[in-house]
Amino acid sequence: MKAEKLSEADYDFIVDINLKGPFLLSLAVGKTQLERKKGNQINITSLNNDRPLRGVMPYAVSKSGLQQMTRSLAAEWGRAGSG
Repeated sequence: MKAEKLSEADYDFIVDINLKGPFLLSLAVGKTQLERKKGNQINITSLNNDRPLRGVMPYAVSKSGLQQMTRSLAAEWGRAGSG
């Protein structure tokens, strides 16, 4: 769908699934991992991170955000949360 035809509800729906959901799950799991001082998290992003296709702007935005969130959490929590 073209970006100018997206509703706020459509945008929120996609971002909530692909970015907010993994964020909340990462927090829930991450707290336990930090307490145990070990653990791994894997998030699946997309080829749309670097070369988004037409008509999938919210999807590409959410997957790019997921990639950066994963990197940020790794920097902050890596090696048992020494950050």
